[in-house]
Amino acid sequence: YNKKFFLVSRKLKSHCQVPDTSITSFKPDEGENSNWIETVCFHPSGRYVGVGKWNFEAQILNFTPFRKNGMFSPFLTFKDHTLGVSNVCFSPSGKLFATTSIDGQAIVYNFDTESENNENLGKQI
Repeated sequence: YNKKFFLVSRKLKSHCQVPDTSITSFKPDEGENSNWIETVCFHPSGRYVGVGKWNFEAQILNFTPFRKNGMFSPFLTFKDHTLGVSNVCFSPSGKLFATTSIDGQAIVYNFDTESENNENLGKQI
C-alpha cells in the first residue's frame, strides 16, 4: 500500500511541478492497525485527500504541498464502519464523499465545502 501511495504522490507532485526531493508521505497516529491505509483518493479540486484505513476510519485530509511540517492535516474523520474501510471516493462535483467497507456498508457524506450552511458538512446523506 505504501508503494501505491508513493506512486500517487509522485504523480501528484509532478502535476504540481514540485521536485521529487520534497515527496512526503502521510502516516496516521501510532496505534494498533492505525497505520494500515487501504485506499486513497483525491478531491477534484486537489485541495483534499480521502483516506480509508483498516482501523474502521475514513479521513479527509487537507492537502497543502508546500507546508513545512507536512503536506497533510486532518480535516474530517468518519468512524461509522464496523470493519476496515476498503474504498473512498469523491463525487465528480466534489460535493459528496463515499466510503465502502468489508462490513458490507456504503456510506455517502455531504462534503459541500462551498455551501453557506456548513452544519451539514460531514453528515451522512
